[in-house]
Amino acid sequence: MWKMPVARAPAFLLRRILSCAIAVAVLLSASVQDVHGQGWGLDYVWQLLGYDPPAGNGRWQTVGEQDFDRRVLKGTLPALVYFDAANGCDGADGVFTSLSARRKGILTVFRVDIAAHPHVARAYDVKDDVVFVLFANGRAVKRATAPEVLERVLTKNGGLYSDERFLAEMEAFVDQK
Repeated sequence: MWKMPVARAPAFLLRRILSCAIAVAVLLSASVQDVHGQGWGLDYVWQLLGYDPPAGNGRWQTVGEQDFDRRVLKGTLPALVYFDAANGCDGADGVFTSLSARRKGILTVFRVDIAAHPHVARAYDVKDDVVFVLFANGRAVKRATAPEVLERVLTKNGGLYSDERFLAEMEAFVDQK
């Protein structure tokens, strides 16, 4: 039987544990990305390792009670928060991924699952509908519900929905003073 020298055991075990942790994080990140389909995988790895994903990194991120104040209200960039009552609406995933990429470095886009984080939702009077809230300098400066944005999309697009028009409306929402 092979015996490891006692002096090298901690370093060897640390490398082994780290290798396993990285492998598990990569597998979990792939499964999270597959479920939600919009690149949360890398952010999930950051969170597994105990770090926040970089702000304004071109991907939208999840946020909850434990980190909402620090990441949204005290963040260095304005933040658009998508309060999700529909639990991962597939149509919104692509729109908010595109919005994050287009506004990389100037806006951070977050998602709050209101079923999992009801205290955050109640603090901003979010109940049973999808709500978008724009935060700047630590406070909410603008809000819109999904039906309001959808009505504008349908009106401007001849009664038809399109992700491109929805993205344009969200960009207009973020840009309006």
